Amino acid sequence: MFRRRTNHTLTSIFEPSWEGLKRGEHCLRYATRQYTARLSDGLAGTDMIKACKDTPVAIHGELLYTDFCQDLGFNRGVWGYWIVDFNEPDCETRWGEFTDLVCLQILFRLEQKRIAARLENLRKGDDWQFMCVTTPADIDGQYYSTPAECFNQGRWGVYGSWNLHDNSCDSQQDGVVQAAISALTQRA
Repeated sequence: MFRRRTNHTLTSIFEPSWEGLKRGEHCLRYATRQYTARLSDGLAGTDMIKACKDTPVAIHGELLYTDFCQDLGFNRGVWGYWIVDFNEPDCETRWGEFTDLVCLQILFRLEQKRIAARLENLRKGDDWQFMCVTTPADIDGQYYSTPAECFNQGRWGVYGSWNLHDNSCDSQQDGVVQAAISALTQRA
């Protein structure tokens, strides 16, 4: 007997194949989810870990080989695990509206502005820290692979913040310096 695979090649029923392919309930990180399946038993003497590594499965129409295999022992079988980082829209968190917070003083100069945004499309049960640090942002045409900081504000949500160079902070510095000089000269 033979059965068809998605790539249109015939395989013997005696060759191991994947059973019960299941997608993970939660996202691992931005746009990424884990899938698992049990490898059907092959002929006696088959190296099942090798078969696990050599047997592809179709996920989202693509044939993929396992990222890792695990032998759970007698009667529990060999399991394959795939980390899928494409066609997982439920795992695509995004940043809401960016809000200017404050100019930061670095070595006595105001040269960076801190901005923040709320993480959107974060699903209940997903690890907020992993989702936050792996969600990229495009801020004023500049790509950032990760925020500088992530923080969980409870019922108000998860936020990321970025420290950006901003010339307007330098002009604020000039105003602060002029005000300080004026205050000092008036005291004298």
